[in-house]
Amino acid sequence: MLNIDTDKEALMLFKSSVSFNPPNPLSTWAQSSSPCNWTGVVCNNNKPGQRVVGLNLSGFGLHGSISPHISDLSFLQSLELQNKFFTGPIPDEIGNLSRLRLLNTSFNLIQDLLPPKLSQLSSLETLDLMSNRITGKVPEQLGHRGAIPSDLGRLRKLTELDITINNLTGPVPPSIYNLTSLVRLAVASSLLSGEIPYDIRTAHNFLGGTVTPGLGNLPFLRMNNTGFNNIVSSGHNGLSFLSSLINSTKLTYLAIDCNLLEGVIPDSIGNLSNVILKLYMGGNRIYGEIPTSVGRLSSLTLLNLSSNSLSGEIPPQIGELQELQMLGLGKNRLSGVIPNALGNLRKLNDVDLSGNFLFAYIPSSFRDFENLLSMDLSNNRLNGSIPEEFLLNLASLSTVLNLSNNYLRGLLPKEIKVLENVVIIDLSNNLLSGDVPILIKNCKSLEALFMAHNRFSGPIPSTLEQLKGLEVLDLSSNQLSGSIPDELQNLKALKC
Repeated sequence: MLNIDTDKEALMLFKSSVSFNPPNPLSTWAQSSSPCNWTGVVCNNNKPGQRVVGLNLSGFGLHGSISPHISDLSFLQSLELQNKFFTGPIPDEIGNLSRLRLLNTSFNLIQDLLPPKLSQLSSLETLDLMSNRITGKVPEQLGHRGAIPSDLGRLRKLTELDITINNLTGPVPPSIYNLTSLVRLAVASSLLSGEIPYDIRTAHNFLGGTVTPGLGNLPFLRMNNTGFNNIVSSGHNGLSFLSSLINSTKLTYLAIDCNLLEGVIPDSIGNLSNVILKLYMGGNRIYGEIPTSVGRLSSLTLLNLSSNSLSGEIPPQIGELQELQMLGLGKNRLSGVIPNALGNLRKLNDVDLSGNFLFAYIPSSFRDFENLLSMDLSNNRLNGSIPEEFLLNLASLSTVLNLSNNYLRGLLPKEIKVLENVVIIDLSNNLLSGDVPILIKNCKSLEALFMAHNRFSGPIPSTLEQLKGLEVLDLSSNQLSGSIPDELQNLKALKC
């Protein structure tokens, strides 16, 4: 039966396998005392059933090999043996430590192959083997061949893997790149070969530092998703790394959004892969103008540059992206008129130009949209009237029409009736006047209608009671007259 006594015996056998220079760093390790009182040993607090859960002998100047009896410490969670002179192999028996979370043997003289049984350490979170003399190939078992099973995946808790500065050869198994828990992978300064994986997916972590160098050496890269991290670049040329991706001719997906990237979009962005489909760059500190060369990315279905500090005009060349389905340029400092060329984007289903300094009219070419599901032109300086033909061709809208916080004037066309599937209409904070159209009753899917802070006059139409799913109705700060129709009491979903 394994207990604190067997832990003591395992540690004494470990002690017998090492040597040291005076003064003796393991002088407290004596048969007459509890191992819980020994230097470098950590026990749990489960008295009387105490067990050794941690062993930290880093920097003790120990010489020798790692005893296979270490595997008898069955409750061990942390093993730190770095900065010593351990030689020989990592014993295969170490794979029996099913509770081990941290294994650090960095900066030693460990040799031979990595034991395949490392893959049995199902609780392991950190594996640091940096700066040794480990040889051979990286065991395929470290990441379990193929996809990691959702119910058992080997090393599925591993967050850090460092095997830099060793003598490892051959490729890094692709399965290691599929460890979805992995936050830090360091394999530099070895003799590794083979291809970097087709996909890089490290999004939604806390990764910092600068953009990984060497991106230009990934000709087979198909996906680079490093969005939602803390990756930093600075200065005018902070996005120059994009030029290095020109060599990745198979790239279809690039996401660097929501980081701390600064700089101007290089003109070379137009030389990215001609099969790139999605480009996410929003939520950074990108400034300057959108280069006209972006119009050369002919396969692009999604372009998101929102929430940056981009300025200048929207380049008409974006209208050449015939496959584009989502265009996100909101929350920037773009100015000028909305180019008529955007009307050429017949496949567009989501357009967001909100939060800029765009002025003049809603382009007449917007009547050519055929598949639009969501449109947000809010918080700009648009003026003029809402064109009738513009609304007539928005029958496909099924989520949002937001024209709020502009300078739109004139009547609200009765063609608003075609928006039968839209969920939210926001026309607030404009200069719209005239009656609230009775035919708004046809917008049967409406859940929210915002028309506040305009110049609407006349009565509130009782036909609004036909909008059975309406939850929010805001007609405040207008010039409406008469009483609130009793029929509105039938709107059971309406929130007070």
